[in-house]
Amino acid sequence: MNILLVEDEPTLAESAIAQMESRGHTVHYAKDLEGAHNILKDQSFTIQLIIADHNLPDGLGVDFAIAVKGTYPRMESAIVSGCLTPADVERLELVGIPYFHKPLLYAKVLDRLRRLKAERAATRPPIPTEEKTEES
Repeated sequence: MNILLVEDEPTLAESAIAQMESRGHTVHYAKDLEGAHNILKDQSFTIQLIIADHNLPDGLGVDFAIAVKGTYPRMESAIVSGCLTPADVERLELVGIPYFHKPLLYAKVLDRLRRLKAERAATRPPIPTEEKTEES
């Protein structure tokens, strides 16, 4: 899976990248939102998951994740932060973006996101198919 990690702390980013790459994922790293937007514009690969810190040098990860969800509704996103406010949490829950509190292991974030995705898929109604009749 192609993962976009947006994290401004180099030591945390290095640890997160190592954990995710050890599970076979490709991690594209941005230290700020400008870099994240540039990675999303790159047409040579498709990002399937964004994991973003909240307080970034050029903006807020919550705002970024919500905006990305509006533009790319099928792309999964998650926020990882040690400083989410109750208002941030409410906004994330309203649009269905999972959040995690630092410190944590990113491998556990991936496990939890995988379970959430499976739970969502299990609760979605089936896609209707066209039934063929003898007249068709």
